[in-house]
Amino acid sequence: MKVAVLRKTIKNEANNQVVNIKAPPGFTNLRGALVIAVGSSTGLNTIDTVSSEKNLSIGFLGTNGFTTPANSQFCHLISTTDGAASIVCNRGHVNTRFFRQINASRSEFRGGNLSALDSDGFRYTNVGAATSVTQELLIVMFGGLGVSAAIGSSQLAQTEATDRTINGFSFQPDVILGTFVGTNNFNTTAAGDAIMSYGVSSRTSIRNIYSLWNSYTGGSSVELRAGIGTDMIFKRASASGVGNPPTVSAGSGGSIFQYNSDGFVVRTTLGAQAVATYAFNYMALKFDEPHATGYFFTPSGTGDTFIDTGFVPQCVIGASVGATLLGVHHTTNNETTGITYWASVGPDDPNTFIIGTGTITTTTGSATVTGSGTSFWGQLTPGDKLFDVNYNSIGTFSAVASTTSATLTANASINVTAGNYHIKRNGHYSVFFGDQNGAGDSAAFCGVGETAPFVHTQTGGSITQLYTGNFVTLDGRPGFTVNYASANANRLSWYLAIGAEPRERRREGRST
Repeated sequence: MKVAVLRKTIKNEANNQVVNIKAPPGFTNLRGALVIAVGSSTGLNTIDTVSSEKNLSIGFLGTNGFTTPANSQFCHLISTTDGAASIVCNRGHVNTRFFRQINASRSEFRGGNLSALDSDGFRYTNVGAATSVTQELLIVMFGGLGVSAAIGSSQLAQTEATDRTINGFSFQPDVILGTFVGTNNFNTTAAGDAIMSYGVSSRTSIRNIYSLWNSYTGGSSVELRAGIGTDMIFKRASASGVGNPPTVSAGSGGSIFQYNSDGFVVRTTLGAQAVATYAFNYMALKFDEPHATGYFFTPSGTGDTFIDTGFVPQCVIGASVGATLLGVHHTTNNETTGITYWASVGPDDPNTFIIGTGTITTTTGSATVTGSGTSFWGQLTPGDKLFDVNYNSIGTFSAVASTTSATLTANASINVTAGNYHIKRNGHYSVFFGDQNGAGDSAAFCGVGETAPFVHTQTGGSITQLYTGNFVTLDGRPGFTVNYASANANRLSWYLAIGAEPRERRREGRST
């Protein structure tokens, strides 16, 4: 199995523009992708507090995994209105997009419609013209040899302890990623609490684990909940009750109760569902490499913390909140304000050079990069570094205007005339999203990070960082290291770690 982690920035793409997203060289046999999207207009490693509507969506794309596979796409989305005394929240489920942006009245102004899966990436049609709000995508691709995947959507059974069976796959899943927002029916968007549940289940180790962020609509002050727990993968919360274990109104949902040879079983957990049409989305994965799911707490001091997985990971993905107790939906300001979703790859993938498509021309008197036969929209994103064919640095990209035009943060450092080039991409990204708890007006914020894929932010009059951690490049040890630049003890994260591809399989993959 191979895992690729990419960032895609969408700003200048026109309505109905077809965009081709490519994985790094050597990646083949794409089977599915996780896409976490946020609307942010302030750029990399900064916090957007200005945009009037803050949007977050988590989607899956791939095939359905049944006898006759077909391309599929699903996403869950939430939005909050910034600066409102009576906060307006929305949530929804979409089966015609893998990401979506909506305004306060739930009208779509940006989305991605999957066109086709390729061996080394995917193509999608951009929905919506360029706007002042940039869409940032964190993309995790799953492919390579020995991997099977299926994505889909179903509904939780309404009665507690009642099962929903998902079957018909051509494989037995090892891992399931899932999302849930408590929206009635498929392909609907409604006004209501902004609930986003994102979790993982494993056939081994910890079976279910989730993260939850929840903002309640219509209140005179913003009411939030956030937490991480191991009792289910699909989690629902409401404004009443935050006990441990939570009351029915505070925490019913669904857990992966059983893995079958051709699917899995979801059991309604901790109380009946309000309606029988709550839709959940999933991606089921099977692969030969070792994997582990788990959770860990932040330390009381700064510096390195090593999390032992028992094998060398090639990828770690997960989520972080400010909660200090497992399974409790915290309501105090520091703990519920924000949530961060992150992904990191290694040891071979981070900061590797990618051969660019086509040729480029640059001059030292200009920050413009002009391409010929290039695919800048699919291959580049702001923050990527540009090098010539001899690996001499040219600059760092600040914007991508078209498939053949991009801009650097400063004038090019060297002249290149119709030359080949390399791109150097970061291997760690994060998406963060939140609001100010208990405030008279909503003070929503969001953003995307590169150097700190482990950021958790909070508000307390002004937006600050509750704690900040960076992944140390995965270095061949049996686990992963987080370096904390700032610390706030006992804050929680969950993770899914996937082992490195065996050396003989890497050789086999290169020869094909």
